[in-house]
Amino acid sequence: MAHIADGSVAAAATLVAKALGGNAYLIEFGPSVSGMVTSNPLQHANQPDERGVLKHAFLVHTFLFAPGYGGRYAIGSIVSGHIVLIGDSIFDNAVYVPSGPSVTGHVQRLLPDGWQVTLVAVDGATVSTVFNQLDKIPTDATHLILSAGGNDALWTAGNLFAESTNDVREALDKLGATCREFATEYRRLVDELRALQRQLTLCTIYDSVPGLGDSELAGLCVFNDAISRTAFAVNATLIDLRNICDESTDYAGISPIEPSASGGGKIARAIMDAVGDGSVTRRVIA
Repeated sequence: MAHIADGSVAAAATLVAKALGGNAYLIEFGPSVSGMVTSNPLQHANQPDERGVLKHAFLVHTFLFAPGYGGRYAIGSIVSGHIVLIGDSIFDNAVYVPSGPSVTGHVQRLLPDGWQVTLVAVDGATVSTVFNQLDKIPTDATHLILSAGGNDALWTAGNLFAESTNDVREALDKLGATCREFATEYRRLVDELRALQRQLTLCTIYDSVPGLGDSELAGLCVFNDAISRTAFAVNATLIDLRNICDESTDYAGISPIEPSASGGGKIARAIMDAVGDGSVTRRVIA
């Protein structure tokens, strides 16, 4: 373990990795932050090169002692990449944060040189309309991030919840039928994204929106169950926005169902964590 001076984290971690015969992986650092860098052989390629020397890939962590929005990520040995944000206003939130960065803006600030981010998500999109975004995904995309389902849940709250019944079982049956339809269509969407053969990350629907009642929270549980089950079934990484956007300040003042600038920053860092280590094994970012 070595103490790294301000501004030299990336260079130091790269030197450490090269000395160990591997590559630097996820590194997070602020614009003027000191940290402790450790190398941990959590991910081994263990494949001999032409000289018969085993190569090891080391996961390098930087532990920050102060927050920093100006920091960037060094993403493994991948020299370039293209992140595509797909879905609804969780990503397409610029209009709701006029005085702060959108989610896309936050991601752009965090990206290392050689990487880019493209927004194809559209405010108001439901799972059925996200299919229209697939043709807009750039051919050089390397990482697909999907956040969809929140507007489907809103539709359910505005329509199904408006119906009256004195029978709890009947109400749950109606909710269950609606969510089965959602789960089927969501899985179909995910399967089409998987067919593109890019690294795929799915997002749950956050549930700390100010003013949500118990019935809305209960309904979101069913939608999030469908999203989580799909992620695990297809071996995709899952970003659990319920644990990430868990404060009232994470939601925009203009429209509290949208991410604020600070909430968007949390989402962006979760996205970078999801793509950062180059792993093909599913993980949960929460």
